[in-house]
Amino acid sequence: MFVAGLDISAIPFKTDRTLRRVPYVTYALCFINLFVYLAMLGRSNYALYTIANTWGFTIAHPSLLTLITSAFLHNDLMHLAGNLLLLWLVGTVLESGIGSLVFLLLYC
Repeated sequence: MFVAGLDISAIPFKTDRTLRRVPYVTYALCFINLFVYLAMLGRSNYALYTIANTWGFTIAHPSLLTLITSAFLHNDLMHLAGNLLLLWLVGTVLESGIGSLVFLLLYC
């Protein structure tokens, strides 16, 4: 398939693995990522800069909280789409294999 100048035929959009249970944690993480992105739309550049400096992980001021919250910050729609696609493809199978709690700890 050829979309907007990109060849996406190498991206696996499905798997042949059967899920043993519903991946609720993966669904929740996808929803949270989407919600945070939509909540940041329409903000001024200064507000986005402040959010990124407050909640994004920086090497100058590392903390466990920003290490977790930075996983939900995205620069643009393509960044969000790529991360959600990978989370959907890998997360559903991985959560089914290792369990929801271990997967959530691995994600954070």
